[in-house]
Amino acid sequence: MIDNGLNEKAPEEERGGAKDLPTPQTEYPSRLIFDTEVSREQHNASTRAQSVQLNSSGAFFLGTIKDERSCEVSILSTKQEGATFSYRENFTDVQTDVTEWLSVQGIQPTQFQRLVHKDQQSFVLGVPTYAPLGTRGGESDYFERVIDDLARVREGEEPFRSWPLELVINVNGLGQFDYFKSLERMVDYGIKKGIDVTVLHMPLGGRGKGDPLSGKANALNCIADYARLQGASVIGFMDDDAEFRSGNIYSNLKFLVEQSRSRGEPLLTGSQWKLQNNSVYSHIVTPALGGGPTSVLGISMFTFTACLPRIPSHPFNEDFYLNWYFVDSSKPSEQSRHRIVANDDAMVTWRVAQTLLGAFRQGRRWELGDRWAQELFSQEKQAMQQAHYGLRTIRDYLSSVTDRRETGESAASLGFVKTLPKFLLRTLLINHLVGVELWVRSKLGAPRYGTDWFKTVPKESKQ
Repeated sequence: MIDNGLNEKAPEEERGGAKDLPTPQTEYPSRLIFDTEVSREQHNASTRAQSVQLNSSGAFFLGTIKDERSCEVSILSTKQEGATFSYRENFTDVQTDVTEWLSVQGIQPTQFQRLVHKDQQSFVLGVPTYAPLGTRGGESDYFERVIDDLARVREGEEPFRSWPLELVINVNGLGQFDYFKSLERMVDYGIKKGIDVTVLHMPLGGRGKGDPLSGKANALNCIADYARLQGASVIGFMDDDAEFRSGNIYSNLKFLVEQSRSRGEPLLTGSQWKLQNNSVYSHIVTPALGGGPTSVLGISMFTFTACLPRIPSHPFNEDFYLNWYFVDSSKPSEQSRHRIVANDDAMVTWRVAQTLLGAFRQGRRWELGDRWAQELFSQEKQAMQQAHYGLRTIRDYLSSVTDRRETGESAASLGFVKTLPKFLLRTLLINHLVGVELWVRSKLGAPRYGTDWFKTVPKESKQ
């Protein structure tokens, strides 16, 4: 394991005599084992091309293989008691289009169709979690509700009720070992409900001084690595601050399979979403804001495991990255999001900052995370994304309202008056301030190493 002072280990006696989890014949649990040398060469060519395509402004840290850190991941589970596996970051295998990634794996469209039409699948639901002080007050209630909702899949239709189901909780970040051990009771609760529950401990810190978190991308990659080791064919992610109704997981599983079969293409699906208004400030800035038909957020997203790449290990907005990874750049902009489908029969809500200052800091973090992800995409996909500066931002906003076009954030349906405060705060103020900062950083050669998630996440969502 690479030790740069940002990793931590639990005492050996506390790990209960850790042993290795069986892994594929490769160093990292998520690395592909290619069927043919042709697909291997395609993958190598894709990786080389990506290293050229990165449209780096110099304002963000974009790592190389030398920057990839490793850590030992501990496991609490009835299936692998005391097991561990090695997690390694990913900066070199950057995938930017789902169909290209399937092709690299040697999965042709007909093969993908056979995959999604199989009745027997297996499902892993991953939840990354972090407690600022190493302990949480309400996490038991939340995870019990998730386990209860997974158990409801057993009450649904075939073939879903017969699928192997597993909840994987990833306690990620430094200073989290006590929290990790406290969640052992969730394994026991899963046994009572007939659901496999696995708790991972990924002690990997950020790159900035005093940053205890390496980013959600790493947290999701670690869960996906484990899911691939277990042979899971379907994977989903939810956040530990998501509010959802009974039957959400079953609805999303059924929706993903039915939509993938009927559309005949790889999809990213998830619940419709809506922000909770906690105060007058958030009510003014983000009034009842919700998602559109092609808007899927990291708080609830589902796909077939074969479609999911290893996300680049940057502390950016992983859902923004995955949305654009599923965007079809060969289609006109208004048709390009046909692979991203929100489930109208499932709803999740989540909290935003309660003060105007909090909303500003949260919006700035979101903008930084979006910009960071944008730098990984081709010029074609970058050109499709919304303008950031000047008169074009005003023109695009007015057009989205007056033409009633879908924007992915339902701005058109909310109307001019309700969307104006968010436009003024996020699009004009925050975007331009971030733009100035990034321009200065690019000129000074001082790239960003984080988005200050730990300092800017609303405390309300982690209580």
